[in-house]
Amino acid sequence: MRKLISSAYGKVFWVLCAFCVVMAGLVVGKLYLGVESEKAQSLVIYRTEYKCGDALINTVDVSRSGLEAYLADVAPEWGSPNSITAGHQFIRVDPGYCPDHARFRLVCIYKGYVAVFRGKSPDVGFLMKEYKDLPESALHPRDRDVLKTGLIIEGEPDEVDVIVAKHLEGIKE
Repeated sequence: MRKLISSAYGKVFWVLCAFCVVMAGLVVGKLYLGVESEKAQSLVIYRTEYKCGDALINTVDVSRSGLEAYLADVAPEWGSPNSITAGHQFIRVDPGYCPDHARFRLVCIYKGYVAVFRGKSPDVGFLMKEYKDLPESALHPRDRDVLKTGLIIEGEPDEVDVIVAKHLEGIKE
């Protein structure tokens, strides 16, 4: 009689069988035992909507046993949550711009002139100012090359426009 375990194929077969049994056990355990732990969690979603149309979304998993206390703690800042199928959602409207549009300015050539955009991309909806007194032809070649690709300036929201103004003063030829 021939032993299957002694051949190389037989060993691979038995290793694969053992692996499949272990994986099946893990899957079954996750399906039946993990369901309870997943049901014990509730999703809390924080959504901040800005006047620029952008939204910032953060999520937190909270145990159901501590959910009421958690919601009571955040209610003074966020108000009452909306119940959704996945959990609870807080929504607030911020009258300011999102962090990208508040902290960043793009200085670039736009329609032949130097222009400043709010944010990191030349979106017409966020054009702050087009400087007709700074045509592309009046720029130093080095500045022209930089502004063709665009210069992103970052700063605190209340200071970034001052930084942009100082930069613009330095590029006039």
